Order: sequence, then C-alpha cells, then structure tokens
Amino acid sequence: RFPQERKLQDAAMSALRNLAGAPNCINKLTSAETITSLINRMKNCSENESVQISTCCIIWNIYTHATKIPSSIIDAGGGIHVVKAMQSHMESGKLLEMACGALWSMASKSDDMMKDLVTLGAIDAVTCALVMHPKTSSTLETACGFLASVCTKDDLADAIK
Repeated sequence: RFPQERKLQDAAMSALRNLAGAPNCINKLTSAETITSLINRMKNCSENESVQISTCCIIWNIYTHATKIPSSIIDAGGGIHVVKAMQSHMESGKLLEMACGALWSMASKSDDMMKDLVTLGAIDAVTCALVMHPKTSSTLETACGFLASVCTKDDLADAIK
C-alpha cells in the first residue's frame, strides 16, 4: 500500500530487537498487546526475512532474560510462527540461528512447551537447518541446543531420528 512500508517494518522491528537486547527494557516488551502485535507481524509479513529474524530474536530474548514469561507468546501462535519462518526462509542462516535460539529458549522453560514445539514440527525444521547450514557455527550451536534439550526428555527423545 505504501512504497516505504517494508522499510518502515524493517526499521520498527530492528528497533524492538535492540530494545529486547537491553536488560532494562526487556520486561517492557512482554505485555499481551505487544506480544500479539509481534506475532501478528510474523503472520502478516511472512515473506519479510528481516521481520522474521527480529521477531525470533525478540522471542529468544524474552524467554532468556524476562523476569516473567508471558503466556501470550504461545497463545498468539509464537511457536508455530517461528517454525513457519524457518520453513519459509531455510536459506537464511541468520534467521535459522535466531529461530533455533527462540525454540531452544522456549523449550527450556517447560516440558509442556517443549512437547508443544515438537508437535508443531520444530524437530523437522531444526534438522533441516542443520542440513542446510552445516558450516554455520552459530546456527549449529542453537540447533544442537534445542535438540539436546529435547533429548533430555525420555518421552520426546524418540522423536529425534
């Protein structure tokens, strides 16, 4: 609709990503409204790689550093949209690093969350990331971190083939 809309989306998401990396700002990004808006950006801008990278990074930071984890990330479909971002942008090592990091941090918070992510296809997406980017150390680290966390659960370890 607007010629500059993509640039505006990129700039806004980059600014939010920077805020999410600041310890004194992270908790300000955890309101249900903000989370719903972020996940809606993932849905509505699925072709925009930089929006997907930024949102995955924000989710990763929230699950790693926020003092209270909002359930609204899952309620808004955060897990499935991280997996979909991976499936749509498999060529992007940076996106896969951020997405695997987001999945790893989400899975580390609860067994139920981990089971939900496995059900949503996270293992297949992460395995594809390993195949597509076998020499990208940052992607390998986050992908293996997620898979290792899944392997610690006896009832989920068989899901990794």
